[in-house]
Amino acid sequence: MMLPTIDKERLTADFLCLTTGSAESLDERRVADFLTDQLQSIGFSVSEDDAGHKLGGNTGNLYGILSGRVPFCRRIGAGGGTCRCADTGQPIIRSAL
Repeated sequence: MMLPTIDKERLTADFLCLTTGSAESLDERRVADFLTDQLQSIGFSVSEDDAGHKLGGNTGNLYGILSGRVPFCRRIGAGGGTCRCADTGQPIIRSAL
């Protein structure tokens, strides 16, 4: 099976987008919107629950489902929080893939 070629520039840009700027717990909307856009662009159906609202935050949990021709689907879930230092720190990229 041939694996697709990794777009190193896009991967680096996405990494930087996710690791720069604050997205602390209860304030993760920026990351959730980015992930929703990325998942939808590759065919996932994305939904969000109301956990953030219940906890006083601005983002719920995201659920991405990729349906296929087989009788099961692919599902992905993840947290999108960063640490407080993301506002002031700068990621260091030492080498490419």
